[in-house]
Amino acid sequence: MQPQTVIDAIVGGSSSSKLDKTGSDNALKALSFGSLEEHSGHTCSRASAMKIQDLMLYLCSLSMLLVVVYVNEGLAGTRQPPQPEQGPSLGETLSWLSEKVPPYSYYKFRFRDKNTDKRGSPVENMETIFKVDFLHFNGAVMSLQTSHISRTLESPPRELHIIKSESSYNVNLGHLKFSGIEQQRSTTCIDNCVYWSISLLSNYKIKEYRKVYFSDGSIENVDDDSHVVSIWGFTDEDVARRIHRAFEHAINLSQKKEPF
Repeated sequence: MQPQTVIDAIVGGSSSSKLDKTGSDNALKALSFGSLEEHSGHTCSRASAMKIQDLMLYLCSLSMLLVVVYVNEGLAGTRQPPQPEQGPSLGETLSWLSEKVPPYSYYKFRFRDKNTDKRGSPVENMETIFKVDFLHFNGAVMSLQTSHISRTLESPPRELHIIKSESSYNVNLGHLKFSGIEQQRSTTCIDNCVYWSISLLSNYKIKEYRKVYFSDGSIENVDDDSHVVSIWGFTDEDVARRIHRAFEHAINLSQKKEPF
């Protein structure tokens, strides 16, 4: 071994060795930088993949939402709109009227009238009762009978010429236009003078079958035609208005057309 070689070896190597060392250092740096760049590249690749995955999830969710909205809109187009409340059926309404009208349409009042006794003398102090004898329904056809009963309150009592009259009607509710309610007041009344009456107006003439009873026992039958049926004698306004609303409801239901 040459002396220089030994010295170089002791000191740190020859110049070529220094160059090799420098090259090694550069190679290590290059390797280190290369690793960092490669690591950075992998990190960017993973971030990009995550972004793409998030974007795909977002697009998938948006697509599902659009499908749901489209289906709901389609169903909404075929769904029937909510029907309004119709209230009681026709049968329930007519049953209620049959139950309520007769007991509440009883009206008794005292008045002065030109009615005469059986001898033809005027009677100044009388009592009269208006009432509904019965109210029945066969389908939408109403059978109604009202009566008007009078008696004298004079002392000694006298027999009146006309003591009672009855009126009977058969009315199809589908032929009625409407019903009305009105407060009545008698100008010849002495007491209990106010009551309420319900009128049923028909598109067609209504046949009234009336019987008139006389004090001598005779009976007269009278047939009249009218467009109005009146139910008299309601002294309770609230009950009268409820009955009026029930008639209105029954008339509306009876006038509806068949669905097929």
